[in-house]
Amino acid sequence: MAGITEAQAKKLGLAAISQVVEASSRVDIYPGVQHSLLKIVADSSTGKILGGNWIGRDGEARKINTLAVALYNEMTLEEISRLDLAYAPPFSPVWDPLLIAANLLKRKVNK
Repeated sequence: MAGITEAQAKKLGLAAISQVVEASSRVDIYPGVQHSLLKIVADSSTGKILGGNWIGRDGEARKINTLAVALYNEMTLEEISRLDLAYAPPFSPVWDPLLIAANLLKRKVNK
């Protein structure tokens, strides 16, 4: 986990929105593929990332660090969705789950 939860954001009076994505830990043809769940939380009026949880068994502790850097830099969903994250079939899927979640959640931001 990094940042705050959706419930914590709402207690702080923020208009929090969230997106859950189920993803594979690597390209499905590679042995040892695991499934994980990622939930990201953002402010609905600004699109600013507020936090997220990544649950799984294949390196999610390392993957959440990308979200931690985004939080530190006060990035928006738009900025996160444009990140060029590494792709290597034995270690990551074609589309990083964080990018998928950010793109889906962008649609819920009040414009």
